[in-house]
Amino acid sequence: MNEPMTVIWARGQEYGAYVHSPASSIESCTASIDDYYRQDELKYHGTHNEQRGRVQDLNFFVDPESSECSDMVSLPPGCTGSACDYKVEWTLLDGTNDIRFRVTAKVEDGMWSGVGFSPNGQMIGSDAVLGWVDNDDGGAVQDFFLGDKGSNVLADTQQDVEDMVAEYTNGVLSLEFTKNGMTSDDKDVRLSGECVFLLMPDVGGPVNDGQPGFHTATPKSTQEKICFTPCEEEDPFGDPSASVSVYLTSWLTVMSALFCYFLKQ
Repeated sequence: MNEPMTVIWARGQEYGAYVHSPASSIESCTASIDDYYRQDELKYHGTHNEQRGRVQDLNFFVDPESSECSDMVSLPPGCTGSACDYKVEWTLLDGTNDIRFRVTAKVEDGMWSGVGFSPNGQMIGSDAVLGWVDNDDGGAVQDFFLGDKGSNVLADTQQDVEDMVAEYTNGVLSLEFTKNGMTSDDKDVRLSGECVFLLMPDVGGPVNDGQPGFHTATPKSTQEKICFTPCEEEDPFGDPSASVSVYLTSWLTVMSALFCYFLKQ
């Protein structure tokens, strides 16, 4: 599944590093089997946060050593997989102002969808990339500027999208394209290093004579601005306090085990 998911992980406890809450019979020196935790046996992971946890938004298809930043927004909010009616994903391509987008929407055959970029959350004055699949002419993905309500939506003279893909399969329209986030086109909303609202036409609209018609339902706007800025680098050494905590826990457990040993002699 090529999308972010939540991964739950755990690992077994090792001798001298037991953590139970409340304390088990091992800590109270009443265990009938002192070496209960042995090598190559599947047993309780303990309660320390170094023994269990979860990782949010992990995509196994994304190179973790890549400096490219990726994110997504979906409708309904928080949906995953086929439960999403609409989803827009993007990746900031390393060393460039280019952004790779992928839009999927459950729309009727022949309808358009896409994504808009708005400085204020309104459609008027926003930039948009719309696409559709026509059974006669094939697929189309184009760059648009949304003027006032009384004017037609016309494709930009300067098309700042490339590597376009448009497909319609099993009721889902899929669009892919690369958009330059910093162009000289006054009809484009700047994205690189900026934060904007995303407009999401999850229902889309009809295509008339090869041009997108009026939307069937008003596109939804993100509640907050989305920032197309470089990702912050994480500390490769992690949280030093966590390592100290594990060390102290292990030391105390070893001392407790020795105490239990001499107590039983």
